[in-house]
Amino acid sequence: ELEKNKADNLKVKTNLLDRLRKLIAAEESSLSLTEFKAIQEEWKKTGHVPVQYSQELWSNYKALVDMFY
Repeated sequence: ELEKNKADNLKVKTNLLDRLRKLIAAEESSLSLTEFKAIQEEWKKTGHVPVQYSQELWSNYKALVDMFY
């Protein structure tokens, strides 16, 4: 059950990274910051992922957050 939850969390976080990439690629609008904050909040709420993916996910997330700012 725990491993299934981690696999589900991996899918959620991968999807969030895709959303963040699209947000960065899109033209900035008044809704950009709102969407960015929603992505950040969902990222924080999402639980653990399988260990072999955690470092790569975190590195990608951090790099995308830096790009946004």
